[in-house]
Amino acid sequence: MTSVITEPSRETPVIREADVVVCGGGPAGISATMAAADAGANTVLLEVAGCLGGIWTAGLLTYILDPKPESPVTALLISELEKRGAKSENRRLENLKDKFAWAKNSFIYDPEAMKLILEQQCVARGIHVQLHTRVCAVSKLPESGGGRRIASVLTESVSGRQAWKAKVFIDATGNGDVAAEAGCRFELGRPGSGETQPMTLMFLFTTPHPDLLAPFVWGEGASLREELKSRGIRTTYGAPILFEIQRGLFAFMMNHHYGTGIDAAEGTRATFAARQEIHDTMDALRSHGGIWEGSRIVATAEQIGIREGRRIKGLYEVTVDDLIAGRRQSDGICQVSFPVDVHSIRKEAGEAFDPENKIRSQAYDIPLRSLVAADADNLLLAGRCISGDFLAHSSYRVTGNAVATGEAAGCLAAAAAADGTIPANISWELFRKTAERLSGCP
Repeated sequence: MTSVITEPSRETPVIREADVVVCGGGPAGISATMAAADAGANTVLLEVAGCLGGIWTAGLLTYILDPKPESPVTALLISELEKRGAKSENRRLENLKDKFAWAKNSFIYDPEAMKLILEQQCVARGIHVQLHTRVCAVSKLPESGGGRRIASVLTESVSGRQAWKAKVFIDATGNGDVAAEAGCRFELGRPGSGETQPMTLMFLFTTPHPDLLAPFVWGEGASLREELKSRGIRTTYGAPILFEIQRGLFAFMMNHHYGTGIDAAEGTRATFAARQEIHDTMDALRSHGGIWEGSRIVATAEQIGIREGRRIKGLYEVTVDDLIAGRRQSDGICQVSFPVDVHSIRKEAGEAFDPENKIRSQAYDIPLRSLVAADADNLLLAGRCISGDFLAHSSYRVTGNAVATGEAAGCLAAAAAADGTIPANISWELFRKTAERLSGCP
């Protein structure tokens, strides 16, 4: 039996009141924040890590899949990365672009440059950002018809417990933490079993022999898996991938470790196991010499990559049927080209992907309604916690789509705040008018 303690009641200081508070500064959250600010909203961004960017930066992802060329945030980031020589001109990625629609605009970037760019963009817009801050609870307005409206989010940090008020809140935490605290309905993992896709810890390494490793970079054609196998090495992710960030600097995806992303203990075990595997693998490769001679780990990610968290109930649920039909929506905010991509749910099920990856999907729309929480009137969703089923989520979860959902949520939040109403009451015409403040916003 689990013992409990009773916490005494206390008064929590309200640190700031804003039009829009965005919780989570990953790809979806930073996009939502920039969009809301550009649309005229007084905006706050709260982030648990010590940098902005989430999986892009703290997670060392280093590549963006299925980005939208019409996205103003994406266009801005590409421009800023190119100015710094931080967007890879890797010709090998071009080999994939003629084969897959989702690869057409995908690109590789330097995560350290990305950190600085995102901070500079927030500063330039006058956005109030607080790092090292975790949302831990919400308070609701008692007069809001059954407690359906959030009054504030409560956070914990080295500054103690604080409250942040807003007219509209955006949950871009990835795991849907704000929505869960607000009592919203959600689903997690595969229907029936609740099993979730594995987590992956990315890392960077350098080599004095970049030309020798070049044939094994993603998209070139030579099998990295067979190269590792020839050295007697078998990684827990059966389809290991190398990305070339700069000459001599590579990112490596090579592990699968299991547990749910909403359980801190399981996440800790997965992180420890993944980091051990990374060091063991690189030690073994280096000992073989040859193309791996002199390779050195530069950094392992601060946070493990979580493929699945809560999928919050929205006004519309994106389903696998939408993918199969290539469904268009009257309120579509972006078109997704990325396929069903379920990594092996169990170790014994295979080393790389689930058999359900064989489902053939077509380009489909994410509707604005799937970003509107069904159970909290002034809460919007952005990123992988939007409303969708297990298989649809495996497609729209990649970060190019997270940016698009973030931009749309930011525009909708700004419109609702300016109009003094809840997001569900905003017409498509008003949303579009607000979005026009962002050049090219979907």
